[in-house]
Parts: sequence; structure tokens; C-alpha cells
Amino acid sequence: MRPRSMMATNLPRAAHGPSLRFQQLETIIRRDPIAQSQHGRMEFGSVRMEEGQRLAEVMFVNNDGRVQPFLYKLLPERNSWKIVNVQRMWFVRGHTCCGVLGRECVIRIMDGRALSRPKN
Repeated sequence: MRPRSMMATNLPRAAHGPSLRFQQLETIIRRDPIAQSQHGRMEFGSVRMEEGQRLAEVMFVNNDGRVQPFLYKLLPERNSWKIVNVQRMWFVRGHTCCGVLGRECVIRIMDGRALSRPKN
């Protein structure tokens, strides 16, 4: 459950593009086929702007306690936001792996720094 302080707040505004309230982001993601195929509850991690995109970490917690994390990327479109990419995230010894780009795996360490590691 998200804190009450997040329920009606605006997320940081993009330099160009419409504003996005947390409730709007939640509604957009809940309509996504990946979110609709999950069972259990949905929890949000960080939500940030990066290079004109809104990035949202979303964890789906199954009824048996298993967690399936995803990274949603949204771009502004007209007066709203559109999901343009969804990546499954996985955990590797204290790191969060956010997807595979060619032969490289982008690993985000808990403090938010990004490193590139060769894929084995």
C-alpha cells in the first residue's frame, strides 16, 4: 500500500510533456496486459524522469509471496502518457538487473548508479 502522502501528489514534471499524478500512473499501469495477467497486489518502487521518459519500478507480489519486478517506461503522448516498454527485472547478489542491451547487462546498484557488465 502506498503512503497517503503519495495518493494525490504530482510526480516530478517532465521538461516537456503533461503532468502526471500518481493515481494516473497507477491507472495506466493497471490497464497494461502484463499487469492484468498478474495475481496478487501491485507495489511501486522508484518513479523518476530520465531523458524525457518516466521510469516506474513496479513489483507484483503474488499470493504465495513471490515478487515479480518490472520496469515500466512511459513517454508523453498528446495530453497523457503512453507505456512504450516493459522490462522484467531480476535480482543478482544485491543488484537489480534492469534488462539486456545487446551483449551487455545494465545493473543498477541500490544507490542508483548504473554500471555495464558483460553478459556471461
